[in-house]
Parts: sequence; structure tokens; C-alpha cells
Amino acid sequence: MQNRTEHWNGIKTLKVAMAVPVHHCHGIAGFYSELGQDIGQTADAPSEVAIGETEFVPIYDLLLGILCHRGEEQVFDQVVDLYCQQKFIEPLARGKENKATDKNFIINESRRLNLDYYKNNCIAFFIPAAYTAMSILEKDTFRFSAAELHTGFEFWQDFFKYEFALDVENRPEFSVRKSIKAFIDNAVVVPHKTLPDTYDITPAALRKLNLFSLFLKTYFESYWIVLSYYKRNPQNSAKPKDRLNKIAARGNRMYKRKEIDRKEALSKVSYQNAVEFFTSKGIKGSDDTKKIEVYAQAIQKALKHLRP
Repeated sequence: MQNRTEHWNGIKTLKVAMAVPVHHCHGIAGFYSELGQDIGQTADAPSEVAIGETEFVPIYDLLLGILCHRGEEQVFDQVVDLYCQQKFIEPLARGKENKATDKNFIINESRRLNLDYYKNNCIAFFIPAAYTAMSILEKDTFRFSAAELHTGFEFWQDFFKYEFALDVENRPEFSVRKSIKAFIDNAVVVPHKTLPDTYDITPAALRKLNLFSLFLKTYFESYWIVLSYYKRNPQNSAKPKDRLNKIAARGNRMYKRKEIDRKEALSKVSYQNAVEFFTSKGIKGSDDTKKIEVYAQAIQKALKHLRP
């Protein structure tokens, strides 16, 4: 969801809205459920989540604009106040307050697990928009038709089927159309004046599409770690019970070498999901070169679009 971490003497800073819960025991309702109300993901328990460095993002203005558009700015402020009360985050600036878009907070490192738990509970509501945005970015053009996105959306929906529950009641066409409508409402894309079912995006709007797509970055990196393991190890080179430990060790090395950006990608839950997916596609080891290359190219192309 974010671009990079900013360090000030070891302090991690972020723009508000890194992890806004969609549902909470205090009665805070979901603010963006129209983008994915039919999509679900099983949230990782706090003890299962690999927590890494928080990343600094200019996403506050985007989400705040969405909330203001729907007259729900108070929901956003209520969540931030709740996080401050629970000591998950603390205001960075002291004294005179800045404008809302200039607010910065620091994460309480001892409470990071709580934030990641909330993130995993709300992220599924953004996934249809993330798949759609990713499909748009992959076109490498400022004009596209909705029909051109269906194949990409369906590919990523299948790719992450072990991460996010499939919407069995609606076709990808429905989700793409729904996401595009939300993008139009928030000035991310603009309908073409004469061409039917065709849309334009501006260079400035590319940033917003990138922000939506960034919801997937952690998962892309987890799957890249697993695929990298398969590229280097033949079938039956390790017993199933030892394979995850070897994948985890490889992930740690890749993170230390800065081959991946997010420490959150070092999750055994995602590793296991990736193993199940690649196995279902006939990938069992380094001998499956052609099959591995298909997904290696897809992941690298996606990550290329997600670089700041």
C-alpha cells in the first residue's frame, strides 16, 4: 500500500491510513465497501503475520478525498483517534497542528502486530480495485477499454485465489465495471467523449492507480520468493515439511540483499499459499522451466509497475 520507509534516527513515519479497519468493535463501518463488498479474505492472526518496516506514502489525501466525497470524513478521523488512544500510532508533530493532509504519525513498534491484523481485515475490500488498477497499468497506455482489462483481472484473481476468496457470483466483467465506476467517481479515469466503453487516464492519475495496485505488492514478493526457490531446486530436493523452512531461509536472504522491499512478505502463510498455487499449475521444481518462466515474467512485470 505504500512506497518506502522513511527513517529519522530509527523512527518509522507514515501518512495516515496505512491500516484502516473496515469493521471494528467500536462500531466503525467500512468506508469503501462498494469496491469489493463481495470479496473476502481470511485475516491472519496477529501471531502469524511477519511484520516488517512501515512504508511512507502520500495516500492520506486520496483516501480522505474518497471519504469527503461520501460525507464520511469523520469515520477516518475516528479511526485515527482510536489508533492514537490504543497507542498503535503517535502524532509526530507537537504544538500547532498542520492541515489534515500534512499530518504525520509514528508507529509504536511494540504494537505493529495490531496494525497488520487490521490491515489484513480490511484489505480484501480493495482487492477488486487493485486487480483492475494492475490490469490498467500493465497496458502501458493512457487509453483503454474495459473489455481489455478482463483477461488481466481474471489472471490475477486466479493467481491469488488462495489469498482472497473468489467472487463466485459475479464474473470479472462485473468487478471491472464496478471498479471503473469508482475510479470515475474519484477522477482516476475519465470516460472518452466519443468512443464507447473507453477511458483515458492522466499522468497524475497514474499515481492513484499505483496506490491501489500497491495493495498487492507484499503478496507479489512472497510469491516471487517461492518461485525463486523452485527455480533453483529440483523436485523432491526437500521433504514437504522442510520445504517451507528452506523457502523462509531464502526469503530472509533475499530481503537482506534488498531483492525484495517488504519484510511483511516473509510470511509462511503466504509461502504455503504460493506453494499450493504453483503446485496446482504443475510447478514442482527447477525442471518445470517453461511454466516457471510464465509466472516469473508476470510477477516481475507487475513489480516493475509498483516501483516508486
